[in-house]
Amino acid sequence: MSPPRLLSQILPSLKYSRATLQQQIRHQSTKPSAEAAKQSRISRLESRLPRFLARYIKPLRNAPISHITAFLVLHELTAIVPLFGLTFAFHKFDWLPPVFSEGYWVKEGVEKFGRYFRRKGWIRDADGEGFEDEKNRKGFAKWWPRGEDGVRLLVE
Repeated sequence: MSPPRLLSQILPSLKYSRATLQQQIRHQSTKPSAEAAKQSRISRLESRLPRFLARYIKPLRNAPISHITAFLVLHELTAIVPLFGLTFAFHKFDWLPPVFSEGYWVKEGVEKFGRYFRRKGWIRDADGEGFEDEKNRKGFAKWWPRGEDGVRLLVE
C-alpha cells in the first residue's frame, strides 16, 4: 500500500477530538446512577468508616484547607525532625542506649552475623585469620582482584 493511501486511511480517525472519543466510549459502558454521581469520593469514604471514626472525619469536610495543611505540616515536622535529630546525635556522639546495645538478642545477632561474614570472607578474625583455605581466597580474587584494597564490608 502506498504511503499517501495509508495516510488517507489513518487521517479520518484522527479527526475526532478526545471528548468525542470519550463520549463514544461512555455510550458503550453502563452509566453511573444519578445517586452515585451525586456522592463525592469523600462522602463514599465517610459512609464506609466505622461510627467512632466518622465523628472525627465529618468536621474535616467543612474545615478550611489551611487547617488541614497546617496539621499535615506540623505533624511531619514533629515526626521527621526529631527522628533525624536523634539519628544525628547518636551517630555524632557514638552512643546507643544500653537497652539496644547490651541486650541478649543483640549479642546473639552480632555473633550469628559475625560467623556468617567470616565464612563469606567479608571480615577477618582479630588474629588475622579470615579465609578458611587458599581456594576461597583465589575464588574471591577472581571477582575482586584488588584484594584488601577493594571495597569490603566493614562490620565493627
